[in-house]
Amino acid sequence: MNAIAAVLNQPNGPFSIEAVDVAQPQAGEVRVAIKAAGICHTDLVVASGAMGLQFPAILGHEGAGIVDAVGEGVTGVKPGDKVLLTFNSCGACKPCERHEPAYCSHFVTLNMIAARGDGSSRVTRGGKEISDNFFGQSSFASLAIANERNVLKVDDDTDLAVLAPLGCGIQTGVGGVLRSLGAKAGEALVVLGAGAVGLSAVLGGQIAGCATIIVIEPQKGRRTLALQLGATHVLDGQGDMATAVRGIIPEGADMVIDTSGFMPV
Repeated sequence: MNAIAAVLNQPNGPFSIEAVDVAQPQAGEVRVAIKAAGICHTDLVVASGAMGLQFPAILGHEGAGIVDAVGEGVTGVKPGDKVLLTFNSCGACKPCERHEPAYCSHFVTLNMIAARGDGSSRVTRGGKEISDNFFGQSSFASLAIANERNVLKVDDDTDLAVLAPLGCGIQTGVGGVLRSLGAKAGEALVVLGAGAVGLSAVLGGQIAGCATIIVIEPQKGRRTLALQLGATHVLDGQGDMATAVRGIIPEGADMVIDTSGFMPV
């Protein structure tokens, strides 16, 4: 089926809006008409070629849209359903059996290789294949093929533009606090960095009922937003932060989550 996509033809090159052809979904696959897609820093890292992506390619892994067609065996969604797309997982390894798909033993193969398991693509341009299946979706396109395991049906009245970032950045911050750290009511949480993931971690602390949520962030506007979203204290990152945190919670933090990605040279 004809579609348009933001194609990346070379490392660090511009995204080029081009006509492509998207195949019919195979067994277990779901074709989605993308209505909204977030842009994650991971897209930009992979776009640099640093992780071995084969070009040309279609990226995007915070997609949301409406089911266009389903492959054989798909029962969880049907054409016309609004859906949120997230990362893919195998469903059969030990982490998946423990309901921990983010730790899927085949995560890299299913999400970072940008191809089906047999090496094929679902998208062609002028009869030649383009790397797709990034995070099981490649949602920088008007049509994307995902898999039943990484498609979540949502309510018909859902605003897909608001929902799209939940597929990666928002669930990373909230999930990191609630699931990975297992935050509990009354505990103290320190969040390093107040970008989308860090602010989502603040929301996770709020949901968990953390008594103290300290955000360390150099940008004033982000510190202000962190307070609006539930942080109890904010610090600008200048000076001895360990001493500053101890000044707020003398016994120390129960949890620290680093979302800054800052690597001092």
